[in-house]
Amino acid sequence: EIARIAPSEAPRIDGRLDDPVWTRAARIADFVQVEPVEGAPASQATDVRLATDGRTLFVGVRCFDDQPERIVAQLLARDVVLGEDDLVSIALSPFHDRRTGYLFQVNALGARRDALVEDQTQRVEWDGIWRAKARIDARGWTAEIAIPFATVAFERGEEVWGLNVQRVIRRDLEIVRWASHDVDRRFIHFIEMGELAGMRDLEQGLGIDAIPTATARVRDDPGNTGRSTFSFDPSLDVFVKPSPRVTGVVTVNTDFSETEVDDFAVNLTRFPLFFPEKRDFFLQDAGIFDFGGLADAANGRPFYSRRIGLAPNGEPVDLWGGTKWTGRVGRVSFGLLDVQQRSFRRADASGAIDRVGSQNLGVARATVDVLEESRIGAIATVGHPHRDLDAWLVGADWLYRTSRLFGDQQLDQRLWILKSDTEGAGGRDLAWGARIAYPNDAVSFSLEYRELQERFAPALGRAPRPGTRSYGGSLQLRQRTEGALRFVEGGASAGLFTDLDNVAQTRDVDAFAAVEGRIGDRLELRYAQRFDRVPATTPAFAVAGVPVAPGDYTWHSGALVATSAAARPLQVTLLVGAGAFYDGERYDVEPSLVARAGPHWVLALAMRNVWVELPAGSGTVRTASARLGWQPTPDFLWSTLVQWRDDSDRVGIQSRAQWIVTPGREVYFVLTQDVLDVDADPRRGPTVAVAKLGWTFRF
Repeated sequence: EIARIAPSEAPRIDGRLDDPVWTRAARIADFVQVEPVEGAPASQATDVRLATDGRTLFVGVRCFDDQPERIVAQLLARDVVLGEDDLVSIALSPFHDRRTGYLFQVNALGARRDALVEDQTQRVEWDGIWRAKARIDARGWTAEIAIPFATVAFERGEEVWGLNVQRVIRRDLEIVRWASHDVDRRFIHFIEMGELAGMRDLEQGLGIDAIPTATARVRDDPGNTGRSTFSFDPSLDVFVKPSPRVTGVVTVNTDFSETEVDDFAVNLTRFPLFFPEKRDFFLQDAGIFDFGGLADAANGRPFYSRRIGLAPNGEPVDLWGGTKWTGRVGRVSFGLLDVQQRSFRRADASGAIDRVGSQNLGVARATVDVLEESRIGAIATVGHPHRDLDAWLVGADWLYRTSRLFGDQQLDQRLWILKSDTEGAGGRDLAWGARIAYPNDAVSFSLEYRELQERFAPALGRAPRPGTRSYGGSLQLRQRTEGALRFVEGGASAGLFTDLDNVAQTRDVDAFAAVEGRIGDRLELRYAQRFDRVPATTPAFAVAGVPVAPGDYTWHSGALVATSAAARPLQVTLLVGAGAFYDGERYDVEPSLVARAGPHWVLALAMRNVWVELPAGSGTVRTASARLGWQPTPDFLWSTLVQWRDDSDRVGIQSRAQWIVTPGREVYFVLTQDVLDVDADPRRGPTVAVAKLGWTFRF
């Protein structure tokens, strides 16, 4: 049972564990290995203490280490993946419902990462207000964590919460846990957790966070306008909790100016690339809108938030504002999103410029928990972001999941169906699919089928290949070892797209074999077979600037990938590939490195080189990027990204500084610069400088 303390006894969060309260706190010390030897005693002791003053959960951690000089501690940034460092993770489930909760992580330098957890999925886009400090000493390292109860949702009267604690000793890739030691159970698999009792008489406040934001922007355009402009834009986000498990946000004059730019990418296919969402408003609670296991699907996804607030050419479109409500009521989880997008100008298919009026865009999603881990759900969207047309979509999905197959193995089965409707389109606008997956450590496999009718067109989603059937499958085998190798693994996958008459359009077959060392060094051999039925189009399909004649093509290729462990001060990756490509040849060389000068400086360099030789000619595509990061403390990051792509003859630069004054109160400075016609006559493109201040007031 958790120890109760008076507010005046609250520990100072400095990572030292020298406050008297820790001697009286509840203690957890019986940790067991998950890896490398499942069920074995931990090689190093871990001592966790827990206490509360009724307003905050305090956690103190002592990670004993008889070789403190070998502690891996390289990362300081907020919300970066900390798995390459020594770290402690805390899983907290206030409702103890085996499905939902929170993840809090801290490494030996005090870097923080958090996530919402629902049905074994991390929602890392969630950013809670909490504090943590850590330090390394002669006995290992220590951490102090303070999680205000206003940050997490809980029901008054629920005195027993789910709890688990995990520690990673990175140099040996050793993972130890307090509860659930099965290697097939991920840490965020809440089906088996320990219990934290005594969680009563807790204060959560009114459940209101108001975040006024002020943004100043200067744009200097030497090209089209030849003049500078200045703007000042206030905005406001208000978060409310009408009940412990329901959160609403109202946003006015929404601003995304601090968002990181997209990476330059190479596309050697006939189909558009997929770019991830990076805007905080859409990332927050985004997981509730996932449908049918299609969150990363390139074809058939009913809701893709990058359709909102971005024109077809990728230029930002301002929002007047919007609202979003997410939460759970009993066994029902739901999400509602509604935004008003401002009008903008776009180029139509002929190149003419037309105006798209202000659009109201919405999505609603709900799921109902059934059985122990399964659910049924529905989704609906309304509005078209890029045309003055009425459009809507509805759908339903089913997930059957069990983590007790053969005792401790997991099995997932999914079914889904969707119907879209766009003004003037008419009929043949359904899509459906099914998937079965056995996602376990030693053996993992999946089978999948999807069909999209000719006029299926989710206006707020993504379906670049309507009128198709797709078949997919994968198999992966892994053998863990106790020697110098962490594991040996191999697998294969296949995907086939046909038209609705079952005539093949594309086919992808991939296979790999890999070995991974004890600390994460990896060597991988890849094989790929491709088939593409290239249609006659205007303009003609081309790769690397070289046209490909219409026809059927089958080719084979291979690649070797070597990667040193990310835990090393210098991480190097090299991919070398060669083989056929359509009716010619292709060669790939992709080197990259990440160099760290202690925890405060990091330099990441990457290059992609593709050489294509076809009967119609030869071509190259090259991209390069350099990112320099400086992080003097866990609360300040200055990162500069420089990207170059030869086929666009352009260099893009973004320098971005983020200062977390206190959790929930942040300052951004962003400078974006393009350099055009780099090879011929370099000239400066638009320069944009932004300063943004956001300040959370919690009630």
